[in-house]
Amino acid sequence: MKALLHAIKIPTGIALLTGVALLFTSCQKELEGSVFNFGCRVQQWADLDSSENATETFDYTYDSATGKPLSLVYNDNVGGNSQTVIPVFSKDTVYFNVGSWAALDNSNRIYRLEERNSVNASVPDGSYFYTYDASGHLSTRIYDDGVTTETTTYTFTGDELTKSDDPLLGIANATTTTYTYSSTVKVKDYNAFIFASAFPELRLYIPCFSFGRFTDKAIEKATLKANIPIPIPEVTITFTNYQFDARGNIIKVQLNETATGVPQTTRAFLSGSYLCR
Repeated sequence: MKALLHAIKIPTGIALLTGVALLFTSCQKELEGSVFNFGCRVQQWADLDSSENATETFDYTYDSATGKPLSLVYNDNVGGNSQTVIPVFSKDTVYFNVGSWAALDNSNRIYRLEERNSVNASVPDGSYFYTYDASGHLSTRIYDDGVTTETTTYTFTGDELTKSDDPLLGIANATTTTYTYSSTVKVKDYNAFIFASAFPELRLYIPCFSFGRFTDKAIEKATLKANIPIPIPEVTITFTNYQFDARGNIIKVQLNETATGVPQTTRAFLSGSYLCR
């Protein structure tokens, strides 16, 4: 499963920031007889190319009575790959038919993800651990495949995630991504584009997780820089032309990626549709 869900270690541009752009809602901690109360839930998110053709789609269905996710479907329209996950809820654990599971803490936040590889047996399974600070903000994300352990750290200013430091090639804090936000544009619930870089392992396992406190300001720019003497170009992604539905959900946003030393700008889009009560 890791081959499909886990982003590359060198976080390059749009692949880094859009791969998990699906984290607008969270699942309640499942207890017997509980009901998932929700206003709006994402039905589909799509990655679009510069011609606005869908290159990847993520589709979700829900139980009409409880709001619990029934199926999570990923389609790679370019590579022809697809994956369907059926989540099963049991108290504070969510199980998936690919053999993976995730555990939630008493604040309904994910704190552990166990991933079984069902796509490429040559790629080892992995464990992910998430920690939070006293204010409820994400603090670290630790990946452990039994051979190596890698830690990403997150820096918040207020409720804004302003910086993340990632390892690369066994070097801690090898790359740093900084984020800036709009002073006027706000997003519904979580800022999905921040989650894309924070949690690349969760491409398909959405929308069942909460990750603590985040700003509702729309992201405007993300810039990745290398802190090591390896020729990695500085990458900047700007987010423009946000479009919202009447409830404030993002239905489209334009992404423009530039890289130092690369003459062209890569343009792409994200689009979304929602199930609302």
